Amino acid sequence: MKRENKDRLVLETLEPRCLLSGFWYGVDVDGDDIAVELFGRGEFIITTSEAELGEYIESIELIDTDFSSKLFIDAYRKGGDGVVDVGYINAAGLALKRINVDGYLGDLEVGALKRISVEGNLIFEDGPTLWFLDSNVKRIEVYGALEEINIEVAGNLKRVVIEGGMAASTLAVDGRLGKMRVFGNVEDETLIYARDQIKSLSIYGHMDLSLVETDGVLKRLYVGYDVIDSEIFAGLGIKRIVTDGSIDGTLIETCGPIRIIDAWDWIIDSEIIAGPEGIRRIYAWNSSNSTVETPGRIGRIILDEYGRNERWDELVIIEDYTWYWPVYDFAYLDYYYAGGYYDYYYDPYYWDYYYYEDYYDGYYYWDTYIDGGVFYDDYYYYGDYYYNDPYYYDPYYYDAYYYDYYYDPYYDTYYYDSYYYDDYYYVDLYYYDNYDWGLGFYADFTWWW
Repeated sequence: MKRENKDRLVLETLEPRCLLSGFWYGVDVDGDDIAVELFGRGEFIITTSEAELGEYIESIELIDTDFSSKLFIDAYRKGGDGVVDVGYINAAGLALKRINVDGYLGDLEVGALKRISVEGNLIFEDGPTLWFLDSNVKRIEVYGALEEINIEVAGNLKRVVIEGGMAASTLAVDGRLGKMRVFGNVEDETLIYARDQIKSLSIYGHMDLSLVETDGVLKRLYVGYDVIDSEIFAGLGIKRIVTDGSIDGTLIETCGPIRIIDAWDWIIDSEIIAGPEGIRRIYAWNSSNSTVETPGRIGRIILDEYGRNERWDELVIIEDYTWYWPVYDFAYLDYYYAGGYYDYYYDPYYWDYYYYEDYYDGYYYWDTYIDGGVFYDDYYYYGDYYYNDPYYYDPYYYDAYYYDYYYDPYYDTYYYDSYYYDDYYYVDLYYYDNYDWGLGFYADFTWWW
C-alpha cells in the first residue's frame, strides 16, 4: 500500500511478512525500536514489510479479543523521529478496551472500543483515511492533528480531545456527541456531525469553511477566533454559540429556538435563522450586511460599539410574530446608559425599522423621535409593550399582559392614580383603587407567576 505522510518518506512496500503473536518487537523504517503488545484476551496477526532501516507495519489483525483486551504500539527513539506508522488495524466485529498508537494510524475498523489514543493519522494518496467504530466510544485522543480522515462512530461518543487541528476531515456520530475540544483550527470543509445532540464543542482556533451539524440540539459551541464562511445547523435548537472573534460569511440556522449568540467582534455578511420559538439574545461588537430572521419573537440584540444617537442600519431584522405588540423586548444596544437611561430599540410598527429614543427625566419617559411629523408622547410607557398616547392606546391590556425587567409606570383605566412596579414577573406592589372607599394606597396581593 502506498501512503503519504507529511514530512515523512513515501515508502514502497516489499514482500510482506506475517506473524501470529501476542507480542512483537521490531525496528521502524527510521531505526527506532517498536513494540506491539496485546494485553488481556486474544492475539493478533501482524503484517510487515522491509523498508529503509527496518520494517513498516502494514496491518495488525486482531483475533478473539474482548473488553479486557488492550493493544499498545510503542516507539522508542533510536535515531529516528520517535513515532511509529501503522497502516491498518482490523478488529471488525470484536471488542477492545483500548488502542494506543505511539505514532500515526491509517485505517481502523473495530466492533466495540472504549478508548483510542494516537499521535495523528496517516495520509493516503488514494483517498481519506477511514476509521469505523461500530459502537459507543468513551474517548478519542489525538496528540497532534487530523487531516483527510473520515471517522464514523455508530453510537454515542462521550469525549474527544484533539491537540492540533482538523482539516478536510469528517467526524460523524450516529448518536450523541458529548464534550469535544479542538485546540487548533477546524478548516478546509471539515464536518463535525452528531445525529442526536452536540453537548459541548470547543474550537480554540478558527473555524473556516467548515460545518457543525446536529439533527437535535446544539447546546454549546465555542470558537476562540473567527468563524469564517462556515455553516452551523441544529434541527431542534441552539442554546449557546460564543466566539472571541467575528462571525463572517456564516449561516447559523435552526428549526427551533436560539438562546444566545455572542460574538466578541463583528457579525459580517451572515445569516441567523431561527424557528417559531424565536431568538432570545444576540451580542456583537457591530454588524454589517447581515440578516436575523425568525417567525417568532426576538429578545435582544446588543451591539456594543454603539452609543447615544448612533444607529445600526446594516442589520436586517425579519420578525413575523404579530400579537398585540410585535416586538416586546427586542434590540437593546445596552441595558442602561448612565445619566439618562437612553433606550434604543427596534420597532417594526413604524417606518422602515426606525429606532426610537426614550429619555427618562426622573419621572416620565419621553419619546424624542419624530416619525413622519407625528410626535410620539409615551410618557406613561417604558419597555417595549404598548404606547399610551393619542395614536396607540388600547385599554383592554391588563396587568397580566405586561412583562418588564425594569421600572414600568403605566396608565390603567381601571385605577385612578395607578403605579405599577414590575421587577420580576407580574409583581403588583401598590396601586390606588377606585373602590377602596377612600382608604388610599395599600399593599395589595403580591402576585408571582
